[in-house]
Amino acid sequence: MKRLTYLISTSLLLALFLWSAGVQAQTTPAKTATTPATHTEKTPEQKSVDRTKWLEKQIAGLSADQVTKIQAAYLDYYKTMDQIKSSAEKTGKDKEIQTARDTRNNAFKQIMNDEQYKKYMEIYNEEMNHNKSNTAPKNQDSSTPKDK
Repeated sequence: MKRLTYLISTSLLLALFLWSAGVQAQTTPAKTATTPATHTEKTPEQKSVDRTKWLEKQIAGLSADQVTKIQAAYLDYYKTMDQIKSSAEKTGKDKEIQTARDTRNNAFKQIMNDEQYKKYMEIYNEEMNHNKSNTAPKNQDSSTPKDK
């Protein structure tokens, strides 16, 4: 008789546990494409500060004046990129993005000396190759902000 009581009580506890797990699973909202992400996009200002700080570590000998001008060039670039990305127009975005990159790179050419600009272009080309091949470049670690 004790065995039967033990078996019934164990079965009831198991059934209650499984039922409560099923109820919990049904009340947890499913993650869908419409669920808002907890990640918030950085502002152009934040992106320009982050990217400038990173670039300052990569390129030796940048003066305070150069850093200020580079940050301003990045700010213009990221504001332009936000406008391009938010545009409803689908055609011509690739060309607009390339134009924004070229404008930024030309500004850097005016700001940096030849050696600094050469180093910048090495980093830039490596990143572009990284984005195309999806392999980690040697000059970057995983915490590096991406140039989007």
